[in-house]
Amino acid sequence: MGGDKNVEEKDRQRNRRGSDAVTMTSKSGHAEKHTRLDASAFASNQLILLEKESLSEVAEMSNAITTYSPSQLQSRGLALLNLVIESVRTGLGGKTYLWTFN
Repeated sequence: MGGDKNVEEKDRQRNRRGSDAVTMTSKSGHAEKHTRLDASAFASNQLILLEKESLSEVAEMSNAITTYSPSQLQSRGLALLNLVIESVRTGLGGKTYLWTFN
């Protein structure tokens, strides 16, 4: 019975906090209060973060292309040299498929 009371008390504490905030504990052990987002605000925030990530990746790739030689890019897995494309097709979901023969 004592366990049931603990569960009920935890539920009451969660309900008191309401839907405005969530308290989380970080890796360093500090409690952090975060505001809950509705679905549209969350989606908008994710789109902003994805755009920032995309811009960062483009800048990083542009820097690599101007800094390294083609053989260095290939050794880093960023380029394929002497690739001959024989056929290009669009597949499921708009993905592009390349057929190479060499």
